[in-house]
Amino acid sequence: MLNSGSIPKSLTWKKDFQDSNYRRLVSDVSSLAKLHGKWISQDCLNLVSAHNIMSPSARAILSSGLADKILAGRIKNRDHAGATFIDEIDKICISVASRLFKASYVEYRPMSGAIANGIAICSVTKPGTNVITWPKKYGAHFTFQEKGYPFYRNLKVSEIPCDEGDGEGAIDFPKLEEMIDAIRPSTLILGSSTVLFPYPLRRLTKIASRAGVNVMYDGAHVMGLIAGGKFQKPFEEGATVLTGSTQKTMPGPVGGLILSNDKPLADLVQTTTDHLIANYQNNRVAALTIAMIELLAFGRSLADRITKNAKSLARSLSKQGFVVLCKKRDFTESHQLIIDMKESGGAEEAVRQLERANILSTRITIPRDFPDHVDEPSGLRLGTNEISRFDMGSAEMNIIANLIARTLIDKEKPEIIRKEVSMLKDQFSQMKYVLDPESIESFIPK
Repeated sequence: MLNSGSIPKSLTWKKDFQDSNYRRLVSDVSSLAKLHGKWISQDCLNLVSAHNIMSPSARAILSSGLADKILAGRIKNRDHAGATFIDEIDKICISVASRLFKASYVEYRPMSGAIANGIAICSVTKPGTNVITWPKKYGAHFTFQEKGYPFYRNLKVSEIPCDEGDGEGAIDFPKLEEMIDAIRPSTLILGSSTVLFPYPLRRLTKIASRAGVNVMYDGAHVMGLIAGGKFQKPFEEGATVLTGSTQKTMPGPVGGLILSNDKPLADLVQTTTDHLIANYQNNRVAALTIAMIELLAFGRSLADRITKNAKSLARSLSKQGFVVLCKKRDFTESHQLIIDMKESGGAEEAVRQLERANILSTRITIPRDFPDHVDEPSGLRLGTNEISRFDMGSAEMNIIANLIARTLIDKEKPEIIRKEVSMLKDQFSQMKYVLDPESIESFIPK
């Protein structure tokens, strides 16, 4: 059983390696990769809400013959010969994504959710125009803040006016309507790294549509929940374009999607992608396709398990004495929950203590950190994506909350907690919500 400090001395980086050590370096890199994989996936309780785990079928295809024979371009419009099989994989990818997200148009080539945001922003805006975005104070992603893609697009960024609420922003709709009338934005952008509840999207899109404003929904964290019909239905509720990551609540490889039901916009997205992305990792698209097929089969039940676990874990942690945000709203409706660690040593120290106990988490800014303490985040963010895929339930959430309390409140020795983490993991070593390779074909849309 490893912990974060268990790197063998023989594998630590040595700046003074000699030319004759090349083979040794290759061996070291391979060993470190294997140790990382074992530690993070087998030895640890991974509660990082931006992480998930691919099925064996999806992971295996990443190192297949698709990995190093890149074929760029679009289906049936490529400069390289030899794309016969790649075209068919991409067609399946589009068809499956279209069914999952109720979208007529799918751009699958972005290699991260951040890149998907950039391409979408460049497609729905013109240089020099105004955009209104979700506020930084409530978790807005850096890609659509002033120093992100809007800076390079010369966009003028204003933030949606929000009241404090119970730890998550509550939109001030009268002020928002005044702002839209005053600055006439081209686009309103929603999206957060601390998304606990669905946005009031129908009301937002109704206001936006009256003013001819596009609504871009950055669903990076909740794409798997959307695919499972559990969290929100962006297109049914009026969103113009949906972007997202494919490795958070979606259990796929690192990548991004851009989806729309607007053909002129979809054409712009495709053209922008042509100009900004050449090679797009065909192996990643194939692995993503398998992950999405699994969501066709199991997405609803998996999303239900993830959200129930998040709420259960939040309730258990609150009973243990932690200050979990949004208690008045029963903490969360998504895959994540947030603990305010301001009065308990801060989030940075909490993350390190948990890591020593083989429990992985994330430090993140919360509203109380603004504006003076954004470099000292108070928020500890936990997610139930990966542990839910191993079929843990409410009983295990109580156990995990107890382990976290014993680590952060009781200050028990990390080696004691590690042993109990290992015992718990051993009981849930079988990945669920996956298809046998022989069964995948039956879920491919005709």
